[in-house]
Amino acid sequence: MHSLMDEDGDNPIPNLDDEVHVHFTGTLLLDGKKFDSSSDRGTSTFSFTLGRGQVIKGWGEGMRTMRKGEKALFTIPPELAYGKSGLPPNIPPNATLQYDVELLSSTSSKDICDICMDGGLFKEILDEGEKWENPKDLDEVLVKYEAHLDDGTLVAKSDGVEFTVKEGFFCLALSKAVKTMKKGENVALTVKPQYGFGVKGKPAHGDEIAVPPNATLKINLELVSWKTVFEVTDDKKVIKKILKEGEGYKCPKDGAAVKLKLIGKLQDDTVFLKKGHGDEFTTDEEQVIDGLDKAVMTMKKGEVALLTIAPEYAFGSSESQQELAVVPPNSTLYYEVELVSFIKCFQDILSGDIGFTVHTTEESQNGNFDSILMSSTTVHPRYSHLNLEEKGMHYNGDASHVLTLATTFRLVLFCRLIVHVII
Repeated sequence: MHSLMDEDGDNPIPNLDDEVHVHFTGTLLLDGKKFDSSSDRGTSTFSFTLGRGQVIKGWGEGMRTMRKGEKALFTIPPELAYGKSGLPPNIPPNATLQYDVELLSSTSSKDICDICMDGGLFKEILDEGEKWENPKDLDEVLVKYEAHLDDGTLVAKSDGVEFTVKEGFFCLALSKAVKTMKKGENVALTVKPQYGFGVKGKPAHGDEIAVPPNATLKINLELVSWKTVFEVTDDKKVIKKILKEGEGYKCPKDGAAVKLKLIGKLQDDTVFLKKGHGDEFTTDEEQVIDGLDKAVMTMKKGEVALLTIAPEYAFGSSESQQELAVVPPNSTLYYEVELVSFIKCFQDILSGDIGFTVHTTEESQNGNFDSILMSSTTVHPRYSHLNLEEKGMHYNGDASHVLTLATTFRLVLFCRLIVHVII
């Protein structure tokens, strides 16, 4: 029954419930007439699951003796093929059949994931993806896919289509599957009707052919990339979509000095604000609208994002004259923002995120606390107009960036307390 033509002995033999992928050509032993082949089905491969009765018994038994890459010729008697009835019009009664078969690959049932745990959607990983993150409902994914009917007929394909996970595309299976995938992952899906087009099927549309009622689909799906989208505020009125990932993991906090490049637009694409030189503001100081303030505090250095800000977090019911245009009342605003850099707030300095040292002078060591020398520190711009010399303090460095006067006072008091305790 099984005539060996080529063999790769290093590969395992498939087991019951494994899915096998083959090339084949079937002929009648009597006259050599071809009655079937995988290429005639409109696809280069044919797939089936061993032990499920999806092919004739003789072919199923023969496949369980093969290895990946092996080519074989099966000679199958009628009792293990179509018996006394045959398969009109191509296979007569009591016909002995020959199959020229190449086993391209097989997938263990252990490697197949039941995505929805109801037997309706199975995923086989063909190529592993990168990292560990998966897209969420609000994210925008870019995929490539190719969908076939069970008999190999091509239904639809795309070399790149973008959609929001929650809204889905083509059929329900795609949105379900991408939520389990990593960037760059390539999978084969087996889609039962409940995750395809159900009892109604799908009519033909454009280049896509009709999908019959209750059809099972085979879909190859690749997750090319995605843009992370999340709700900055609990009421979902400030939304951020990441266009370019930032560096590291730290974000600005309250009181941080941030530098931004940004373009602000109205819903009709009217540009009302444009800052391209790294304009600076301080977070949580009401120097910008609340929605922009909150969104920036979720960004990392170098990150580029699109923000959608509802009126409640923008200018509300008031009209606002901006740099390039008037923002009408109750306007939703759209910003493209790049976080160029940020300097941490004084709480970070006190907690040790930015190192600094305090040196007492000889006078202070002798009990004169009027002079304290501080190194590796600078002062936030909004306090640079104050004269620290008048406060009895000297410091080194550029008085333009981080350490607030309030922090300086706290350090003075702290040093005095330490000295008093020692004395």
